[in-house]
Amino acid sequence: MVSINSGPGVWLEIEREAATLRPPGFTPDLVPWGAGPDFHKFWIPEKMTPLAGSRVYGDLGEEQKLRYNQCCALETIEKLIWIESYGITPTLVSLLTGDLPTPALRELVQSVLIDELNHTAAEWRLLRLAREDLYRKNKLFFFRPPPSVVRLATRVSRMPRLLSGWVFFYGSLEERLPSLCRESGNGVDPLFATVFALHTADEARHKRINALIAKWLVEPQGKLAGWINGRVMNRLSKAYRDTGWGGDGPILQLIEDFPELAQHKTQLIEETLRGRAGKEIPATTAGQLPELPSAEASALSAAPDGAIPGPTEKISRVGT
Repeated sequence: MVSINSGPGVWLEIEREAATLRPPGFTPDLVPWGAGPDFHKFWIPEKMTPLAGSRVYGDLGEEQKLRYNQCCALETIEKLIWIESYGITPTLVSLLTGDLPTPALRELVQSVLIDELNHTAAEWRLLRLAREDLYRKNKLFFFRPPPSVVRLATRVSRMPRLLSGWVFFYGSLEERLPSLCRESGNGVDPLFATVFALHTADEARHKRINALIAKWLVEPQGKLAGWINGRVMNRLSKAYRDTGWGGDGPILQLIEDFPELAQHKTQLIEETLRGRAGKEIPATTAGQLPELPSAEASALSAAPDGAIPGPTEKISRVGT
């Protein structure tokens, strides 16, 4: 059992922040769904796809580029769903099952949980509107992390107080949202742009709340707890950001839609991996936590695979 104690100054800061942070505002009902996305437009900014700018991308036809972009957009939405449903949500639920130092902190954590559940509900709805044929069974199609990522994420969600580096890690994975929002201008489907913009509006608030959680959980940790935390979070960060896996889903779907590209499959996948390496989000604070130069954290990596939660209806309150 790791004991984490913070001084009274931290709780006063939490109380002050709680009074200034607005309650959750995003719900799927705020999105103007209409008839769904425009299939004649890009769904994410062109330059944010792995192949963009490569020679092989230049050889694609306009319809092929459009379909590839749309598949990459679906994969991006799936990544957000995975981060929220497999990472953030179960971690926050675990955190809320124990005692929290102040009612204000509990309220803030609950509000983030409500936000994430509503984000996920909107993202599932967007996926079904975009490609009902792929998402009829409410399963992720493109984004399938390897077992190493799933095991570590599961372990972190079960030990959120000790492995508190999740505050930085999951926050860093959502840092791409503001870029998607800023770049989603002319030529990008307005429905996708709206979902990204509404999601981004909540992230600034989450960042402030994460900073308070870090003051409570991360800063007061002792040396051993800090080493264990650093070791496991570094492993999760490295496994997730490894560009040797994933990214081929949009290419395989593109080839299925355009069989004449099958002869270029190897080249397309190789260029995708190179593109991911150049555009992947760099490791941030989670990658800078201290390593534990011993076997004391080795057992923490073993955990059974879990199941990704399916679509969630709009959530307005989480029990205390």
